[in-house]
Amino acid sequence: MIFKFLISVFFIINIFYVLNISYALTPISSCGTYGVDNEIYNLTQNISSSSNCISFSAVTNSILNCNNFLIEGNFTGDGIRYISSSENISIRNCNVKNFDVGLSMVGDDSYIINSSFYNNTDDGIYSSGDSNTFTTLLIYDNLGNGIFMSSSADSNEIINSTVYNNNKSGLSIIGPSNTISNIISYNNTEHGIYVFGNNNLFNNLDSYGNLNGLNVDRASNIQVNNSNFSNNYQASLSFFTNFLPDCSMRLTSVYGNNKPIFFFNSSVNITNWNNNISELILCNADNSIISGLTLISSNPGQGSLLQMTLTDNSIFSDLNLRNGFYGLVVYYPSNNSFFSSTFYGNSEFGVRYFGNGGLKNLFLNNTFFNDNNIGFVSTTQVDKWNTSTYGNTWLNISGFGFSQTCIDSGEDNICDTSYTISGANIDYFPYIYNQPSNEITSLFSFGFGVITIVILVGYFLLF
Repeated sequence: MIFKFLISVFFIINIFYVLNISYALTPISSCGTYGVDNEIYNLTQNISSSSNCISFSAVTNSILNCNNFLIEGNFTGDGIRYISSSENISIRNCNVKNFDVGLSMVGDDSYIINSSFYNNTDDGIYSSGDSNTFTTLLIYDNLGNGIFMSSSADSNEIINSTVYNNNKSGLSIIGPSNTISNIISYNNTEHGIYVFGNNNLFNNLDSYGNLNGLNVDRASNIQVNNSNFSNNYQASLSFFTNFLPDCSMRLTSVYGNNKPIFFFNSSVNITNWNNNISELILCNADNSIISGLTLISSNPGQGSLLQMTLTDNSIFSDLNLRNGFYGLVVYYPSNNSFFSSTFYGNSEFGVRYFGNGGLKNLFLNNTFFNDNNIGFVSTTQVDKWNTSTYGNTWLNISGFGFSQTCIDSGEDNICDTSYTISGANIDYFPYIYNQPSNEITSLFSFGFGVITIVILVGYFLLF
């Protein structure tokens, strides 16, 4: 241990000798406030605090080397913090646990290296500074985010780090122009990575076991490269905006459950894609034609299969969207048509519908076969669900959907009564569901088998 300590000190001193900076070496063995420039602070033992522990005040060009000792709190205060305009501080080889925030920093041009921040009651790291580098970090079991980059945090780098089991998101990037590379983020309660800031670049992400692998929320000019989002519950990549410039996102070699995720921000024609992608996302892709698209989740009950945002005047026909979390997610749609499509076995909703798009959309001759078929959120949109003679088929996995239980006294395959989907959204001519003969045969065979078993059991009991 002493040998490693001396090697570490020798390495740091030699770096700054090369940089022609003169540093003093100061051992520390307790919490406190440090305000001397050009200083190397070397932690010599485990330390603890009932409030804030190590603070830097107006410090420039200094280093804290914890030598892998533990900084432990009692769930209040900050483990390490910058309390005024400190910059160019290197924090390395630290293990920080049981504070409110593990590291709280407002400074710029600093390096956080080879450290862990865990079991804090809020964020592992909170940063509002610029041009900082966070590398080789392990951040886990925090009740807030793993790393939270505030709206004023820009031009930072987060690289070669692992974040997991945080109660919010692994990474929450609110500020602009940051670069996030070589990140593993898993089993976080909310998102593996959440991004709200503009002009952020993401490379080589592996995000799994979260609510969403990556959630892009009203952020423009986002670039994602060489990333995989697997086994995330709601979506591999969730995309939402109500602002057209945000449709500028670019994806290169991005996968969900080992199938590509496609993103289009202009008109596109797609015909007969048979389950060859994991998610399709459209934003400002007006006048598109999508026909014969099959998307079946490889992890039943997970994924948002088709997402469309601010996309108008498009035609969707013969879709087959099955076994996702959402089959179709629509944000602010206007004057789109959905024909002859199947939304089946999606765990949350067949269609999730957000916001008012303007002109009515048309849903016609579709089969909705989910526990919850249509879910409206924050919308007063009223769409068209039928022609003058027919509408859609409304089924439920339980067997008690509207089309499964309605009366057809006219024997024209149309229910006698209309179906209210939500509010003024009404299908006035819903189809009755005629059970396929193979289902009836199957049920009969099952029933006959049960009767046979009962008879045989009775026979042996009597004789």
